[in-house]
Amino acid sequence: MNPLNSPEASLAEIENSQQQVDKIIYAGQIKLLYSYAPLAYSTTLINGLILVFIERTYVPLPVLLGWYGCLTLITVSRIGLVYRYNRVHPSPEVAHRWAWWYCIGVGLTGIAWGSAAVVLFPPTAIGHQVLVAFVLAGMSAAGLLVLAARLEAVVVFLLPALLPLSLQFFLQNSELHTAMGVMTLLYLGGLLSVATRMNRLIQDVLSLRFDNQALSREISGRQWAEDALRASEAHLQRVLDGANDGFWDWNIVTGEVLVSRHGIKMLGYQPDEFPPYISSWEQLVHPSDVSLRQTALDAHFAGQTPRYQAEYRLRAKTGDWRWILDRGKVTARDAAGQPLWMAGAYTDTTDRRLVEEALCDTLVGVQHHDEQMTTLNRMIELLLSCETREEAYEIIGRGAARLFEGCTGNLLICGEGSSTLQVMATWGNTPSLVANFQQHNCWALRQREMYEVSDPAHNMLCQHFVHPPTHAYLCLPLTVRGETVGLLHLGAGSTLAGERFRELRTLAITVGESTKLVLFNLKLQEALREQAIRDPLTELFNRRYLDETLPRELHRQERAGEPLAVAMLDLDHFKRFNDTYGHEAGDAILRAVGNLLRRFLRAGDLACRYGGEELTVVLPGSSLDDARVRLDTMRQAIMDLRVLHQDDVLPTITISIGVAVAAVGETDASTLLNRADAALYQAKAQGRNRVVAANPGWPYCDNPD
Repeated sequence: MNPLNSPEASLAEIENSQQQVDKIIYAGQIKLLYSYAPLAYSTTLINGLILVFIERTYVPLPVLLGWYGCLTLITVSRIGLVYRYNRVHPSPEVAHRWAWWYCIGVGLTGIAWGSAAVVLFPPTAIGHQVLVAFVLAGMSAAGLLVLAARLEAVVVFLLPALLPLSLQFFLQNSELHTAMGVMTLLYLGGLLSVATRMNRLIQDVLSLRFDNQALSREISGRQWAEDALRASEAHLQRVLDGANDGFWDWNIVTGEVLVSRHGIKMLGYQPDEFPPYISSWEQLVHPSDVSLRQTALDAHFAGQTPRYQAEYRLRAKTGDWRWILDRGKVTARDAAGQPLWMAGAYTDTTDRRLVEEALCDTLVGVQHHDEQMTTLNRMIELLLSCETREEAYEIIGRGAARLFEGCTGNLLICGEGSSTLQVMATWGNTPSLVANFQQHNCWALRQREMYEVSDPAHNMLCQHFVHPPTHAYLCLPLTVRGETVGLLHLGAGSTLAGERFRELRTLAITVGESTKLVLFNLKLQEALREQAIRDPLTELFNRRYLDETLPRELHRQERAGEPLAVAMLDLDHFKRFNDTYGHEAGDAILRAVGNLLRRFLRAGDLACRYGGEELTVVLPGSSLDDARVRLDTMRQAIMDLRVLHQDDVLPTITISIGVAVAAVGETDASTLLNRADAALYQAKAQGRNRVVAANPGWPYCDNPD
């Protein structure tokens, strides 16, 4: 038999381990001494200074300064010692050296305070004698709290600090002083007794750190294991009572289970209210967690897992469910490998679970908000790239459908110069608003602020619904610089809870603020574009637009192989008309002619004011004969115009027209215009009020006028 496996060898190993533990505990006590030491330094110097100040009238100043200087020098040296200890962090093997230096410093401090009973003890002033005794007693009690980790430190401080005081009282040869001397000795004895108890308590606390090591070692022989268990029972109970976890010990064969007092109280029960059987525990497990717990136990019993661990719910005495993290290990098995004993601990994780759920909800909310912001930013980027409001309407509808999932909604735009709103974008399953309605039918537009209805059954409803709403909704007016651009309507769907819908309020405001600015800017851009390409008097396109468009139309017609006609129009004798009837009458004529041209021409045709009373018409897809017929009909319509100005009908206006058709392969717009202009001059030369077609070879002609 290997002697190392014998019980004697195991006991020897335990003894060596215990010596190591004792050495570490000793080092821990020394560490406590050095850790608590700074607490006493300021107290020492302050109390010494107070004593010097009070005794200055009874003790010579050089003596006071000498005594306080010695006390200060000793204290500074001790501070340096503590500083060096904290820098070195000595190992347990050299802890006794640092204990020796510490006791020397404490002893010198005790001697310094004990000398106060000799050099600072006024023979004739009983009050000051009592003060000295009071200071020494206070410093001794304070020193006890700092030095209790080691009894030798207490002894080397208390004896030199209090024995001189007691001796000084006895030397005074009075009953009062004798009584005070006896009291001082009793006080010293009491302090030593208290220090002994505190030291034992500190040793116990430090030794608890190593109890688990003793429990985890393999033990040879059942008798030795039982003896070791009884030896550590007291220490283990203190650990169980002081820990924040619940501990349990389960006899798997009998079903008996021992649960720590704190573990029982975690569930709201008293120890006598909890039967010591595993069945009582199992009855508290949440029905949904029974299989989870049993699966983890079976796996550990079968040796598939090194430790048992499961997190499940237990019903507390109050009836609520508490989450616990249960963990343990089989500590004994029979010869067949079947579990006999199992021990473990459990922690109340309810608060952690609640925090995790809250963090999960927060994370989901943050992710959802991030997705919303990404979608919103993408929608705004697309809106900023739009050239027309129609493009913006489509982008807003698609973006809102993703942003307000589960909601119905509409974007309505106010008509130009009108109080009517028209639905331009819709999202959601069912249209909820009528296609057109007046602004006064919406409370949000009346009040010029967001109008929210949380309970349609009890709130005032807007009058723009196809059917009365049954869920919450909000209307957000889109107003820029006092001008109503439109309305954003958002309704809660049947699957969207009211609280979730209220969370979308801020998002709706953000979307409304973004879209209204984009729509307003697009409106301004369209207005500026119209101003840049249209003549403000006739509302026809201007010459700049003609110069940009005609070359493009020529190339397009050439690719398509279709004809294109261009006509130059000039109002006959318009200068004479202006001189006779005034420029306002002339402007009225130009407006009327422009209005007629817009109504007369086809959608693909183009009418421009070329300059003054001269107009240009582009007729894509028209041959020369077709163009001549249409232009002559236009000429007749202009002759039939009756323009009312200042309650009078202005005289009939005639018009001369020159028309030219682009030759095959002709893409020079200026050449085509010159030929049409030459035909116009021919029409004027032939008597005006007629349509003249240009030949392809005609050159530019001067004005016959």
